[in-house]
Amino acid sequence: MKWWPVENFWQKYGAAIFIVALFCVFRLPLLGNMYHQDEYKWAQIVDPYFNQMGQIPHPPLAEVTYHYFGQVFGYLHLRIVPFIFSLAILWLLYKVVSNEFEKRAALVATFLYAIIPYAVMASIQIDIDGAILPFFVILTVFCWRIYL
Repeated sequence: MKWWPVENFWQKYGAAIFIVALFCVFRLPLLGNMYHQDEYKWAQIVDPYFNQMGQIPHPPLAEVTYHYFGQVFGYLHLRIVPFIFSLAILWLLYKVVSNEFEKRAALVATFLYAIIPYAVMASIQIDIDGAILPFFVILTVFCWRIYL
């Protein structure tokens, strides 16, 4: 018996690793983009320097998340927040589809999520609708399926 059976590893996890790598290849270069019209407003509102907390007309979860992330990593790196939520969406999408159908269908669903242009744009967009809201929607479906 080999210490690390490489053939079995790539057969079992190769497609998933490829999809995560593809997901990152499409999104990581975009994390450094400048903030656009509404995005700079989010960054300005959550930055305590401007003293505008509570100005966003949405529930406070996204505002608080961006605020605390900005305190730790800086307010110029807020695009990482939706990227992290999108990675969680990728995993939850795989789990939900594989529990409902089969592994191959889950791989196709995650592959499509990794390459669809709107999903790429939404996963780096600083707002609540791009990655945070879909994360909680798919998390709700995931928890509902566990409950049943």
